[in-house]
Amino acid sequence: MPPKINLTGQLFGKLIVLYESPNRHNGGSVEWYCKCECGNVKSIASASLRSGNSTSCGCYGLEMLAKHRIKHGKCPRSGRSAEYVVWDAMIQRCTNPNNEVYHHYGGRGIQIFEPWLDFANFYKDVGNRPSSRYTLDRIDNNGNYEPGNIRWATIKTQSRNKRSNFWIEYNGIKMIITDWAAKLGAGASSIARSLKRGKSFEDIYKFYMNKR
Repeated sequence: MPPKINLTGQLFGKLIVLYESPNRHNGGSVEWYCKCECGNVKSIASASLRSGNSTSCGCYGLEMLAKHRIKHGKCPRSGRSAEYVVWDAMIQRCTNPNNEVYHHYGGRGIQIFEPWLDFANFYKDVGNRPSSRYTLDRIDNNGNYEPGNIRWATIKTQSRNKRSNFWIEYNGIKMIITDWAAKLGAGASSIARSLKRGKSFEDIYKFYMNKR
C-alpha cells in the first residue's frame, strides 16, 4: 500500500481535518475526523477528501437540494424529464433512509458527488439518456455516483454488473455463469449444481464441449 498522507490541519472546502479516525473505509483505507464550517464533526475517507468528492459534512448537499428547482429546461410544467426522474431516484436511494433500497446504496456507504446534488450540474455532466432502454449504471458497483464511474447502460449491460453475479474465469476468459451456459449450450442452474457438488469448472466445460 502507498504511504499514508497526513491530512491533519488541511482544509477541504468547508472541512478542516482534525485527526485520524479509527474507522476504515472500503478495503481498509484511512478516514479522518473533520470539522465542518457548520460545526458538525464527521469521519470521512482520505480518498473522498483528496478527490474533492467531500467538501462538507453534508450540509452543502442539503442546501443544494433545497435549491434544485432552478430552471434547467429539463423539468417542464407538463411533467418531469427522464433525466430528472433518474436523478431524483439516485438522490433518494443514497440519502433517504426511508427509501426501500437505501440499504443497498446509502446504507452501505455509496455517496453522490456533491455538485450532482444540484440537478443542473448532474445533467450538464451526464447528458441526455440515449433512449428509454437506458438507465443510470455505476461501472464499479462498490463505487460512488461520481464522474468516471457512471454511464447510461441497458438492462442487459447492467445485469452483468450486479454484485450478486457469479463470475467464472477459465482459460483466460472471465464471464458470468449465464454467459458460460449459453456458450456451452447448458443450463446455468445445471452448471451451478455441478459446481456445488464439487466438480471443477474444467471438467464441466469439457463435458459439455464433448457433448457438442
